[in-house]
Amino acid sequence: MIKGGVVVEIQGIKKYREALARTGADDSGAIERCKTRMAARWRAFIQARWETYSRGGGNWKPLKPGYRPGGAILRDTSTMFAAVSPVARGMPGQLEESTGVLSVAVGFGGPARHPTARNLSIADLAEVHQLGLGSVPQRKIIVAPDPATRAGMRDDCERMTKELTRATKVIPRKRKR
Repeated sequence: MIKGGVVVEIQGIKKYREALARTGADDSGAIERCKTRMAARWRAFIQARWETYSRGGGNWKPLKPGYRPGGAILRDTSTMFAAVSPVARGMPGQLEESTGVLSVAVGFGGPARHPTARNLSIADLAEVHQLGLGSVPQRKIIVAPDPATRAGMRDDCERMTKELTRATKVIPRKRKR
């Protein structure tokens, strides 16, 4: 399994959830939906970066001469690429975990086998490339989101908090100083 995690810090989110709990209101799944959006944004960033790097636009070591001439790096079957799809959830090899209030992890996991890698799962093959094991050069796939992606995640979460505030009329108490 190979994964990365990201946390979005929103001022007062813990107090907000406590205020919801005190009133008996719930977030109606809004926080989980926000985390799903965060993961989708991150996977979209991973795929866009992958597309650039697989065509020689990043720091991935090029393919050996004669290996799939003209082919993109790590795109021979697109199996691993599909596992980080931002729109299709539950793809073979896809990993998405909730790791806290506003934090998610994405990556590769599960037992699904890669169609051409001998006895390796999609997650195992991704790990080989991520870490550069054996004779395979390191090609990092799961990386931290860039600042624009993190800003989008934060905007999604702040929008969710505002929507919940309007819907529940719950406003967290301010701390006394």
